Amino acid sequence: PWNFPLFLAMLKIGPALAVGNSLVLKPASITPMTTLACCECFAAAGLPPGALNVIAGPGSTVGEAIVTDPRVQMVSFTGSTEVGRRVLELAARNITNVSAELGGKSPNIIFADADFDQAVAGAVFGLLLNNGQNCIAGTRLLVEKSIYDRVCAAVAEKLASLKLGDPSDPATQLGAVVSQEQFDKVTGYIELGREEGATVACGGGTPTIPGCEGGWFVEPTLLTGCTNQMRVAREEIFGPVLVAIPFADEAEAVRLANDTPYGLGAGVFTTNADRAARMARALHVGTVYINTYNQVYPQSPFPSWKQSGTGVERGLKGLLQYMRYKNVIQDISGEPIGWFG
Repeated sequence: PWNFPLFLAMLKIGPALAVGNSLVLKPASITPMTTLACCECFAAAGLPPGALNVIAGPGSTVGEAIVTDPRVQMVSFTGSTEVGRRVLELAARNITNVSAELGGKSPNIIFADADFDQAVAGAVFGLLLNNGQNCIAGTRLLVEKSIYDRVCAAVAEKLASLKLGDPSDPATQLGAVVSQEQFDKVTGYIELGREEGATVACGGGTPTIPGCEGGWFVEPTLLTGCTNQMRVAREEIFGPVLVAIPFADEAEAVRLANDTPYGLGAGVFTTNADRAARMARALHVGTVYINTYNQVYPQSPFPSWKQSGTGVERGLKGLLQYMRYKNVIQDISGEPIGWFG
């Protein structure tokens, strides 16, 4: 996909080649150059021709042709749940194995006993890695009622302090979203939040940055006064928009967190180790962050639950996705089998 074109391409290329496959890689239509440059490096390093192949183009033609080709024995897809559903439907024609890592609407849960500064930082970074264009982003901020207003005020202050601008400027903290289409989607959801009754506690604007006129900049936005039934709380926005929802106790936090079709990740901020362990068990997601968020360790698995996908990436489990098992049974006794022994 277009949000991490180099990193996510390598998550496919590395394990697929390591266990002996050749592969055909189709990058997102709007970010093909990173993948093409990466594969040129493989060729320069001496990878045999045909081991790694890249075909750029629209998913509706190139992608569908690859997925339905009977010579393809496994499909690994990262992208939206909508497109992932289509990939699974097409792959079913040939009973092709699919590993899919799809969308998310991950809860980031802050209890009253959390380290306040750590939790606020986790809420901001949990949302804004890659400007919110991140499948596991903590876009639903669930906060215990007793500290809800205080946390929201602190998060709003942090979001408002971030510098938007040219990514090549070292002082810049956030760049633009990736495309006009994504810009329209994100700003449309901010307006939808207003219509649904949410309060824009900070952000919501589309500033013009000197030297970057025409850029698709969206201010990091916090929507407060939200419920878990609003569309902004249920649908993946994929941008710098955080939806804050209060909860009364641990049981309600679990209920709200799990009340979503997605199951990619979740965050829990608490100083109570027993509570952290209970929450990790109770949350219906593949990855649970405790007192942190958006930390990536390639040696640990990255599983997808519910409509967030079907497979596992990274770690040994991710490597095994690219392998098939064969059972060989050989008799070395030389004796007839069964009734003729």
